[in-house]
Amino acid sequence: MKNKYDIRINPTPLSSDEIAQRKNFDQLLETYQAQAVQTRGKSGKVRRISTWAGAAAAALILGWLAYTGIFTERTAQNLEAQAYFAERPYIDVPPVPAAKPAFVTRSVNAKTGGEVLFTNDSKMLVPSDAFESLDGQPISGEIEIRFREMHDYVDFFLSGIPMVYDSAGVRYTFESAGMLEIYAEQDGKQVKLRPGKSIDVELVSELQMPQLEIPAGYNIYKLDTTARRWDYQNIDRLQILESQVAFEDESHPLYQVQSDHVLALQEIRNREETALKELDNSLALPPAPLEPRFANANEFVFDFDIAAVGNGAINLPYEGALWQLAPGQNIDAGKLNRNWDGMQLHPVNNRDYKLDLIAANETLSVLVVPVLSGNAYEEAMNRYRLDLDYYQQLVANRDGVLASRQKEIKQNYNLERASLQADFQGTLLAYQEEHELEGTMMHHKIINRFTANSFGIWNCDRPVAPKVATIKGKFLDENGQQFTNNLAYLVDKSRNTIERIYIGETTEFHINTNSKNIMWIVTQDDQIAIFRPEDFEALNLEQQNQTFVFERSNRRIDTETDLREILYF
Repeated sequence: MKNKYDIRINPTPLSSDEIAQRKNFDQLLETYQAQAVQTRGKSGKVRRISTWAGAAAAALILGWLAYTGIFTERTAQNLEAQAYFAERPYIDVPPVPAAKPAFVTRSVNAKTGGEVLFTNDSKMLVPSDAFESLDGQPISGEIEIRFREMHDYVDFFLSGIPMVYDSAGVRYTFESAGMLEIYAEQDGKQVKLRPGKSIDVELVSELQMPQLEIPAGYNIYKLDTTARRWDYQNIDRLQILESQVAFEDESHPLYQVQSDHVLALQEIRNREETALKELDNSLALPPAPLEPRFANANEFVFDFDIAAVGNGAINLPYEGALWQLAPGQNIDAGKLNRNWDGMQLHPVNNRDYKLDLIAANETLSVLVVPVLSGNAYEEAMNRYRLDLDYYQQLVANRDGVLASRQKEIKQNYNLERASLQADFQGTLLAYQEEHELEGTMMHHKIINRFTANSFGIWNCDRPVAPKVATIKGKFLDENGQQFTNNLAYLVDKSRNTIERIYIGETTEFHINTNSKNIMWIVTQDDQIAIFRPEDFEALNLEQQNQTFVFERSNRRIDTETDLREILYF
């Protein structure tokens, strides 16, 4: 019998009444301990019990933990950490100044708006008349949109943006599906969105999920830097574009399924790119009209018979044109003003021409441009204005048709991708029902869709409750010197998270023992000291107090690439 999967993306959040009814933490703990789906073997490593009942119980319990959270205890370390963070900027200074990420700039017309393309296939749609000055005055002309996309733990680390969400005394870590900082300027002055205007954003990102988990439950949050908190905005309209599983063993039963899926996706992508290029070529416009140039009295201006010097037909856009040296040429006018035996004129582009002046033993080549003066210039300007109005109408009509047909093409190929993706996901889920897929990670390419009604920092996230396993100890460097009053950065490799941990005399924190973890510290001399995944695996978690020895990388960090090579495991 064919399986029917009820896959729900972004389920309806629980109401506050439903949450309150189940805030019996003692009963929850007893239920969790009675139905725990993890046991520890002699090796100290956590293994998964592959029973669907246990998995369902774990999902239920962890789901309630995610909704209800775990209240932050008022320990000395927590109180010290709160005081430490309260004294620092909410968006902290760049932890590694040399690798500070840069903003990307795109231009958009304030009157017409339009589509703004990012660097990662992401885009935003800016409406018409969307901007005003900070004091509320309407704005026209070109606007500079400045933005930076943040997709992984290195991006989050470099941004200095806190990835925690506090609600009613509960502290969650954000698992991000992508983050965007955006603002706009005109002539170096910041502008804002007008009331009632908003920007539609499609933020393309990638997620790595444990086993065959389907991305769900993501929301949109806006950072309030004044109140020092994240504010919930809406549900993330998340769409999965592609999914892959890294089956590297060719003998694996799903290796060929994965390979065929990747090839099919690439074939769809190739056909889409071809269709979009063909559409663009089919709607090509004629060259834009050229604005006439007025003859400069300070430059060398001369006249000659076009028919006598042209290599073939040369058609100038205006009658009565004279010739003037193009700017930037250091040629003595007296050398030009002599008798030459012959001349040749060659177009260089739609504005400039190369003029070869030929004598018996000499050839002189100069760049010249056609110019006008007097009534000829006025008549040419009148004609140019009419031609420009007509051309702008052509551009507007073409852009409208192009956008509509591009949208139709992309929708058709997205539907084809979605159908292929559903078949692939069904195959994987059916296989998982019968086999253990421990350690398998799924890679998803996704689109986060949301509406931004103001500039600032927007995050596509889901709050993750603190990990169950707790460890504590002292943080030392390889020379035995203790780190204190500093920050450590903890990453759970199975989740797109990063957590800032305050380092005290003894530091306590939570980890996911089913994942690879990496933690690092930025030293006073801007080096990175690392506690690697294998260091975590070597810990005896039965031991009450640990000693965490961080090893300095001793590598100079000049760019973001340098940092990524240090922190990627």
